[in-house]
Amino acid sequence: MQRMHQELFRDTMRWFGLDPAYGAHIGTASTLTLATNNLMSLCGSFAAAEPEAAADVVFGARCAMILDALWVGDLLARFKIQV
Repeated sequence: MQRMHQELFRDTMRWFGLDPAYGAHIGTASTLTLATNNLMSLCGSFAAAEPEAAADVVFGARCAMILDALWVGDLLARFKIQV
């Protein structure tokens, strides 16, 4: 169970034909992509380790939603997609 996230990440990257090595896309991914993924990992790890801290997890989820909205805008702009 501890390596589930790592294995899911690796399998997904390989499915898309991308290098799953740690840090392989640091020069390509935007800071919003990195921030969003780091926050999701942090909140998920915290929720698993401290289930009694529900209010903190909800706060983290709200932060993730704000970052996600910024990330989507950045992603669409990079691919020149207008909504």
